[in-house]
Amino acid sequence: MRYHRLTVLVLALALGACTSAGPDPAAPGRTTSSTATADPSSSMSQIARIEVGSAPCAMTSAAGRIWVTLLTAREVVAIDPATNAVVARFGLPFKPCGIATTGSSLWVGGDGATVVELDPASGAIRRSVPVPAPVWDLQPGAGGLWVSLGEKGTVVRIDPAGGTVGAPVSVGSTIGGIAASTDAVYVADTGGHDIAVLDPRTGAVATRWTVPGDPTW
Repeated sequence: MRYHRLTVLVLALALGACTSAGPDPAAPGRTTSSTATADPSSSMSQIARIEVGSAPCAMTSAAGRIWVTLLTAREVVAIDPATNAVVARFGLPFKPCGIATTGSSLWVGGDGATVVELDPASGAIRRSVPVPAPVWDLQPGAGGLWVSLGEKGTVVRIDPAGGTVGAPVSVGSTIGGIAASTDAVYVADTGGHDIAVLDPRTGAVATRWTVPGDPTW
C-alpha cells in the first residue's frame, strides 16, 4: 500500500520523502512506512508538519489548496498552504488514492473501479467514470487524463471534457505510477523492471527504458 501509517503530511517534502515498493495486487496504495523522513543527502528541509488523518496516500494542488487523499478514512482533505490548516473534508464512497487536477476539477481514483470528478469548492461529485479495474495512479497530460490500473497492468485514457474512456493499453503484469508530458505517457512497469513510454496518439508502447530495481513511482 502506498500510504504512511502516521497521520501527518509534510509539505514540500512529502513527494520526495516517500519510500515505495511493489504494488499490492489487492488495492492501490503506497508502501506502509513508520514516518515520512527527509533524505539526509537532500538539500530540502521540513517546513511544516500537518495532521490530516489516517493513511494519507497522494496529493495535488488546485484552487489555491493542497489536496490529500486519505485511504482508510475515505476522504479528500484540503489544506490552506498559507496557514497550514485543514480547511475542508469531503467523503467518498470508496478508498481514494490517486488524485489529479484538470482545469477547475479534481479527479480521484482508488480501490473502486471508478474515477470521480469533484468540485473543489463543495466536494460534490460532478461525474463518476467507470474504469476496468481499481486505480493506482492518474495524471493529466498528452491530451487526456491517464489512469494506471495497477493490478490489471493496463492504462486507460479519460477524456476530461466528455468523460469517455478509451480502450485499455496493456503495459505489463503489474504497473504503478504514471506521468504525462505533452507528447508521451510514462508508466512504471514494476513487473517488467522498466519504464514504458506510450505514444498518446496510438496508445501503443513506443519504447521501454530499462532501470535498476523495480520501478513503482
